[in-house]
Amino acid sequence: MVAALLINLVMFIVIFNKYDIDLKNKQSMTHIPFFNMMFIFKQDKAFLYLILGNIFIVFGYTQMMTSLSIYLSKIYPYATAIHHYAILTLVNAIAVICLQIVVYKIGQHIKTSTSIIIGAILLPLGLMFVGISPELFNLCIAMFILTIGEIFVFTMWDLRIDELSPQSMKGSYYALTGLTGISRIIAPLVGGLLIDNLSNGFLIWLILGGVTYLSVIFFIKSAKITPVKL
Repeated sequence: MVAALLINLVMFIVIFNKYDIDLKNKQSMTHIPFFNMMFIFKQDKAFLYLILGNIFIVFGYTQMMTSLSIYLSKIYPYATAIHHYAILTLVNAIAVICLQIVVYKIGQHIKTSTSIIIGAILLPLGLMFVGISPELFNLCIAMFILTIGEIFVFTMWDLRIDELSPQSMKGSYYALTGLTGISRIIAPLVGGLLIDNLSNGFLIWLILGGVTYLSVIFFIKSAKITPVKL
């Protein structure tokens, strides 16, 4: 979505200007075979729990892009569903544009791990709000809450990875974050099955939000562990 692209663009600019990366210094890179990178999880539990938390948060975020449109098409006529989803997408984009810098400024005064935990609390709350009422006004509130959570998590995500990863192994750490992509496969399957088999919208989004809330447990565990120096 447009919101995700905007977040990635802002974070690229922030990190590029904040950190001095010497690409010519090959000694700063540790070459580790891909299948051997898994030892990082064994040594760095803070990073392991961070990745596990992100798997669940991406699960919830993906529901916004997939299950939400399916859900709307089930409870509304086709034209109405398209209209409502377009409005919700607009709410998401406007919220990101207006709140991105605000959230980043807040993040400068609190720990990145705390920012991520705040986002992990708000994002699934937004999912649960979807099930309260199918009215457009309520859906817009749900999308707004979800978007704030999205910004808190993904604005600080790369900064948190940078905090945990040793200078010589940043490439390996960032490569392992790709494992969270498994949620993008599982999330639509779970969401679709719930929508097809349950008639209670509140229960559908309560389950999806509840699963996403598991991320908070792992993010808190990650925040409590002192990063190791490999």
